[in-house]
Amino acid sequence: MAQPPCSHRWITRCHHVTMRRSHARRQRARREQVPRRPAIGLRQHADLVPPADGDDLVSATVGPQGQLVSLWTDGQGREVLSSSDNQRRSDLPGPAVRVVEHWPAPVVSVTVAGLGLASPTAQPLPDGKTLIVGARHRGQDHNAAVYNEMGALVLTGRLGDGIEHVRTTSVGDIWVAYFDEGVYGDDPLGGHGLVRFTADLEPSWRYS
Repeated sequence: MAQPPCSHRWITRCHHVTMRRSHARRQRARREQVPRRPAIGLRQHADLVPPADGDDLVSATVGPQGQLVSLWTDGQGREVLSSSDNQRRSDLPGPAVRVVEHWPAPVVSVTVAGLGLASPTAQPLPDGKTLIVGARHRGQDHNAAVYNEMGALVLTGRLGDGIEHVRTTSVGDIWVAYFDEGVYGDDPLGGHGLVRFTADLEPSWRYS
């Protein structure tokens, strides 16, 4: 007896099943070739405890030695610092902020009496100095400030607009990465996407 002809739909289905099985075999073979590595368990580093009663967390980043670096202010100050309407907030007095390094025990690095930077993050610099950078401009030319241990302003500079990440190194280099409004905007620094600055807030390398 002659075999009934196979339909096109049946052939297509068989082909798809064969392809899936072949793909699964290749995936298993790749997994078997990868050496098994021990799992790394998570561990608690520190508790984010406010340095003063009524303080709210503004930002938290990782420092050059793996310590947690947090920036705190009171509730009203947090609203001012976190505002995206930078031009409207520029005429308001800057709130007091505290920068804390967690080793994991918290240590207040510096207290700044009045900070006028929008959406700020903090990073340590050599010689006990602290860098605070605002992600956006508040209508002024500078959006970076360096303070000494006593909270006195040492230096200001411009690190560009639309800042996403700021990281310092143990020797004082400052690496700045920018988000889309910095990269695709009209800012000459943010347009590079990634820029390295010296401890004097001068650009020393640009991604191109």
